[in-house]
Amino acid sequence: MIKLGYPLKVAWVFIVKFRIILLLGILIGASFFYIAERLNPFLLGKSNEKIGMVGRFSADNLPVNISGLISDGLTLIDVDGMAKPGIASSWETPDKGKTWIFHLDPNKTWQDGKKITSHDLNFSFSDVKIESPDSQTIVFKILSPFAPFPTVVARPLFKKGLLGNG
Repeated sequence: MIKLGYPLKVAWVFIVKFRIILLLGILIGASFFYIAERLNPFLLGKSNEKIGMVGRFSADNLPVNISGLISDGLTLIDVDGMAKPGIASSWETPDKGKTWIFHLDPNKTWQDGKKITSHDLNFSFSDVKIESPDSQTIVFKILSPFAPFPTVVARPLFKKGLLGNG
């Protein structure tokens, strides 16, 4: 069994003897990093920029700004909050918001080079019936009219293996 008494006494004597030097070193080091962070934009001509995100993420809980770089949704939201074409080139609602028919852009592909088809798309809504009458059309049937539905389908879509179209 190792006795820790002697090494702890040696460490304590070292800290007591050199406490002023140790404290000055910590203060000078912290001050250096604080000042360097503040002067960086002036000295290097660039501002500080985040280059990563900390955390544990899976395909289900990726931050929106990251998943939006990997893939598009059926629609995209512009700066005014309006839906514009994404994976879908066009959409229509023949019954004032209860049925939404999206026509996929035939030129869109997944990152593996395969064309995006309606059978590849996975949506899970509790009160929506989803049909794929052909490979380029997906139909959503909602219980009650919902005019902003095109903004709901703007969340990024992925193929198995976290393949997007971005």
